[in-house]
Amino acid sequence: MIISNNNKKYLNLEKKHLKYETKNMTPNIRIKWKKAYDYKIVDSENKKYIDFTSGVFTSSIGYNNNHLKKIIKEAMDKGFNHSYHYYNEYREKYVSKLIKFINSPKLKKCFLTSAGTEATETAIKLARIYGSSINKNKLGIITIKGNWHGRTMGSQMLAGKNEASKWIGFFDKNIYQIDFPYPWHKNSYNKSFFHNSLKKTFKKKF
Repeated sequence: MIISNNNKKYLNLEKKHLKYETKNMTPNIRIKWKKAYDYKIVDSENKKYIDFTSGVFTSSIGYNNNHLKKIIKEAMDKGFNHSYHYYNEYREKYVSKLIKFINSPKLKKCFLTSAGTEATETAIKLARIYGSSINKNKLGIITIKGNWHGRTMGSQMLAGKNEASKWIGFFDKNIYQIDFPYPWHKNSYNKSFFHNSLKKTFKKKF
C-alpha cells in the first residue's frame, strides 16, 4: 500500500511523531489508523483502504481475526506470562506444529526469539559455529546486497556498506555480498547471473 499525502494535516501529524520518536521510525504511510478488519484499514476520517501487505512482525491472517482473538483472550484471562522461563501449553503446541509443518529430517529443533533481528544474529552465530566445526577457518557468510535484517550491528553488516550502516565504522572481512536477481535485470534468472556475481565478489572463476 503506497499513499502519497502531503497536506498540512499529515505534515503536522508527522511533526508530533518527531517530537518523541526518531526520524527513521516515522510512519511512511500517511494515514492515521482507526481500526481494521479482514484486509481493510479504516483511517481517522473513516476512509477505507485495502492493505496488500502481510504487515510487519505479523502473519497474513487478516486483521481482527476471530480465531486469533479468541486464543489471545483465553491466554490473557489465565494471566499468561510471555516469559520463556516457564513451560506452557501454547509454547508446546506451537513448536510441535512448527516442526511438523517444516517436515524435514534434519530440522527437528526450534529456537524461539523475540524479534527478527535477534533471529538474524542467532543465524550468524549458528553459521559460524557450524562452519568452524568443519574447518576453523571456515567463517565466510554470503548475503544479498541491499537486504534488510534489522538495526543491530551484525544484521546491518549483512547488508553491506550503505547509508544505514555507516555508523559501524568497520566490517567483518568474512561477510560477502552478491547481487540479487531483480526481474528488471536482463538475464537475472539464470546460472550465469549467479556465477558472474560470485566472480565479481570473489575475483575468481566459477
